[in-house]
Order: sequence, then C-alpha cells, then structure tokens
Amino acid sequence: MTAGLAGEQLLAVWEQGRGVDALTRALLVWSAADSLPVEDLAAAPLGVRDLALLEVRRQTFGAVADCYVACPRCGDGLEFALDVRDLVPGGTAVADDVAAGSAVHELWVEDWDVRFRLPGSRDLRVASQADHDLRAAVLLEAAVVSVERAGIRCAVQDLPSPVVEALDAELARLDPAADLTLELRCAACSHAWPSRFDVGAFLWREIEVNARRLLQEVDALARTYGWSERDILSLPATRRRSYLDLAGWS
Repeated sequence: MTAGLAGEQLLAVWEQGRGVDALTRALLVWSAADSLPVEDLAAAPLGVRDLALLEVRRQTFGAVADCYVACPRCGDGLEFALDVRDLVPGGTAVADDVAAGSAVHELWVEDWDVRFRLPGSRDLRVASQADHDLRAAVLLEAAVVSVERAGIRCAVQDLPSPVVEALDAELARLDPAADLTLELRCAACSHAWPSRFDVGAFLWREIEVNARRLLQEVDALARTYGWSERDILSLPATRRRSYLDLAGWS
C-alpha cells in the first residue's frame, strides 16, 4: 500500500537521492513509500512506477499541484493547477503490480509473432546510455523477448514498420501511464502543444523544497525550545506549525 512521506522519512529519501541520477531517485521514493527493495522495483513497468509516484505525491502533498511551464513559442509563463488524479488513464490494463514487468505478452501481425514484456526503469537506463536518436529503438529492443516469422526466428531489427507501429500501440495500450502527456495552450499567443509530464522529476523538486523547509523548521524550534531533531520531526505538521508561529518564525 503506497503511503506518503513525512518527517524523518522524507529527509532520509532526500539525503539518499541527492547524489544519484533521476531514475534512481524515482525508485528510491517509491521504495520508501511502499517499503519494497529498489531492486524489486527496477523491472516494474514504467507506467506502474509513475502511477505509484502519483499516489506518493497525493498522499504526501495532496492531489492538486501548482504547475508552471514556459510557452515554447513566445516564452510566456503558463501557470495552472493540476489534479494528479486526472492523470491516471482510464481503463489501465496493468494495475499497480510490481511483478507485471516479468509478464510476457504476445502480438500477432500477419505472419509475424512477437513476444514482449513491458519496459521498466532498468530498460530505460540502458536506453538512456544510447545516442538520443536511438533511445526509442533501444528501449523497444529491450522489451522484445523473441521474434518469429512463419515459425522462423528473426532479429528485432528485421521487424517491418507496420509491425513496429503495432507493437508500439500495444505497449501503449497495456501500460498507458508510461507516457503521461498534458495538452497545453498559451494564454498569450494561443499556441497549443503536448508536454510530457515527468512524474519523477516533478515530485523530486517538491521533495527538495519541502526537505529544506523542514530542516529550517527543525533549526528554528531547536534554537527556541532546545528540542532534539527526533522530537521535532515526531510532531504532527499542524502542531509543529503552531509552535513555529509562537516562536515568531515564518
């Protein structure tokens, strides 16, 4: 059961994540919230991971997030409130099942038989090390378990474009949350564009901001009352806020 992060747990995740890459950070956050080893989560489908992170966000900071993005045409800033619950695709075929990454699916297109699994963070890491233009192909190749045509074994590179397109569509159908996209429109110039929502990066920025603020709160209350960090972090957020008001901290 995915839970939120608070107090010592939030600070611990922030400290662990400061020296690692974005992929590892996302898994660390999920691991802390679900109390599961990072190694067990690395193979989970990317959409399953992002749905779990959306739930961590909801449990930790609430469902509504304040967002800001610059228009790619005119550069004007667009501010909007986003309810993370609206990002969950309807009819998701794969629930928040960590083991779904090991399941093998099969696709038949004419005389082509493709067996594949849903890409996870481990596959994404391999793809990220390739040239930018090749990353999509590398990720697709990592997902394919075997390819046969009329019973003859073939390489992934042998797949014709219609089969690759069908495979892409099937991956999107089985794991729709793997590509969360916002449709945005600039109020200044009316330019409309799709913007991919990177759940892990967005959530990490919020964790960073709140961890630094939490440290400031601990510092202020320790100086005022002489309490230990553990005692301060064990206080409910509302009560801690009340003590900070009494101490004249803002």
